Amino acid sequence: MRTCLVLAVPVLALAACAQPFVEPRLGFIPKSVTLVDGPGPDESHQWIDPAASASEYGSIQIDQVRPVTTGQYEVSDEDIKQVCALLEGRLRKEFVGWQGTGPKTLVIHAALTALRANDPARNVRSVGTENRADLGYAACEIYCTDGATGPVVAAYMETSHLGRRSTKRMGELGTIEGVVDDWTLALKALFKKAKPVD
Repeated sequence: MRTCLVLAVPVLALAACAQPFVEPRLGFIPKSVTLVDGPGPDESHQWIDPAASASEYGSIQIDQVRPVTTGQYEVSDEDIKQVCALLEGRLRKEFVGWQGTGPKTLVIHAALTALRANDPARNVRSVGTENRADLGYAACEIYCTDGATGPVVAAYMETSHLGRRSTKRMGELGTIEGVVDDWTLALKALFKKAKPVD
């Protein structure tokens, strides 16, 4: 459960609760991978093997996207399944058919590590702010391996809130479709840094 530090001065207490947060790394990405800050629109961390070449992967497989047992979920099981399926579908759309011509297989492993529903009443008050306490949010951990059990060649994790885009912020899952698109495209851009695939 996320808590805010309550200070003696109310204004300071409000400011403390309003700070952006990053969902903690839960260990889905192997601990041997050292992530660095990324350029994502929210709070992203990433890593790419400098020796990797995207063109070497003539086949791409997407593992089934699942929640993790230690994740933070404040929504129904059905909502969790829906978002996992959405992320898996977006990964397939962006990566399958995009691969290079080499003999290797890239396997993408992804997990939804947090999902908190929007509170529409709070979301109205939060428009134009970065007060994550008033917005739903989602987080992911994704990594790519050389084959099913080979070394990690790229990794990406991000926490995104669900209320920044359009009137969809009023729904329980807010702008989750846009968030999942952001994650998928950010991973694709990261991996293409290894060596572009035409």
